[in-house]
Amino acid sequence: MKVRFTEDKGFDEARAYVWWRAVVDDEPITLRLSYLGMDGLEEQGRCDSGDDYLELSERHRKHLERVARRKIKDGQTLISHPGENDYLWLL
Repeated sequence: MKVRFTEDKGFDEARAYVWWRAVVDDEPITLRLSYLGMDGLEEQGRCDSGDDYLELSERHRKHLERVARRKIKDGQTLISHPGENDYLWLL
């Protein structure tokens, strides 16, 4: 299974998550990264803005790709909400 994050990402301030477009085995997917509990990441300090969260995500890009691969292999499926993209809740 191949998981590759694209360069298309952003921060939803209203809901406090980073969204990141990825490609999983040639299929596009939107990942949502919640930072209430950063799965496997030990980070000191505090993120004060969406830009801080985006920078943190980029810094741990390879780790996040591995987490996505593991969760998909473990059977996590896509979640749908009306009017939104299907997404995988990653962290």
